[in-house]
Amino acid sequence: MAISLIIIGYILAGFLVTPFESFRREHVFHHIHFSTPQDPGGVDYYLTFKSRREMALFLLSPLVGGTLWHKLKEYFHKVGDPDSKSTEETGHKADYVGYISVGLIQISVLMLLTNGLSLTELWRYPVFVILPGATIFLFLSRLRMFLEHGSLDYSVFAYPDNPRKTSRTFISNVFEVLLFSGAGFRYHYEHHLLPGVPSVHLKTVHEKYILPTIEAEDLRPSYFGAVRELWRNLGHSGAPHA
Repeated sequence: MAISLIIIGYILAGFLVTPFESFRREHVFHHIHFSTPQDPGGVDYYLTFKSRREMALFLLSPLVGGTLWHKLKEYFHKVGDPDSKSTEETGHKADYVGYISVGLIQISVLMLLTNGLSLTELWRYPVFVILPGATIFLFLSRLRMFLEHGSLDYSVFAYPDNPRKTSRTFISNVFEVLLFSGAGFRYHYEHHLLPGVPSVHLKTVHEKYILPTIEAEDLRPSYFGAVRELWRNLGHSGAPHA
């Protein structure tokens, strides 16, 4: 069973152009360091907004390549930094199987979209794979990460002045489930509390064990409702500045 799940992980990671072990390692670090500046995903939520405009620019910037540009700058900074540690120095081996699986899956997608590498159809790969992945996917990823871990009301907590460990669960409607949480991770509080529980069981855990005791800050009816809540709070006079 464990081997089959790992194989599925490599396949799905290949569609996301991410080596599986690299993704799994980063996700473990996220669980260890969430709600701290050390979280590798903290770039998407560890901040406070001075205004509604700043919030909109931050959340929407992936749609024009903002997140991709940041990731490229971070990558080339590490490559050019003589003090940065290599994978061997940190005890992690390069995920060659992950790189191979990414290559094979992307080649398969390329051939499928272009009718076997037909020159007149090559435009389909960048338009239907690269462009949406570098914009829409990263936008949804940032929005979900922020809403699951960021502050919606600075009177409750604000990074970095008054931090709080937050992993927020969303009840959500069918549309939001399809858009954000096909794997059931809208039950994000439960996922952080019990990361070894398969996602298909998180709803049961939420309803039977978590719902009576979960704090109000860690539960919201919907993702888009949380965006409206933050927007409204940012409009109040005297909202804390970053």
